Amino acid sequence: MLFEHKIAIGLSETIEKKVMAGDTAAGIGSGTLDFLLSTPAIIEEIINISAKMLNVLLPEGYITVGRYIELTHLKPTFVGEEITITVTVENITGNSIRLSFVINDTYGLIGRGTHERIIASNEKLLKTAFNRMGSD
Repeated sequence: MLFEHKIAIGLSETIEKKVMAGDTAAGIGSGTLDFLLSTPAIIEEIINISAKMLNVLLPEGYITVGRYIELTHLKPTFVGEEITITVTVENITGNSIRLSFVINDTYGLIGRGTHERIIASNEKLLKTAFNRMGSD
């Protein structure tokens, strides 16, 4: 990496959120259950929290992009319940950032996992995408 960033091990972000109908499998179109928090909705929240937390700490022209996510969804949570999601930076190696996360509801732990994001130049990322298409 040829630039400085302000991302540090231990950096953490916690959000609280009420589970809504749009967070169910039926709400996002991945199934028929319309009363429980879906796994894809959790993944979407983790990605959003991680990107928002990290991207503001990068120089202009750089972002983080997701490379890997692993979630163990342990317990069901009803629509209307409050959940708390905490995402923490665990390791930084070059342009790779490894994060851990936990999700709790009123009754305890409902999920946990890891997420890896890569620091990328907007310009280089776009160029790579175009090169894959055979265009410049």
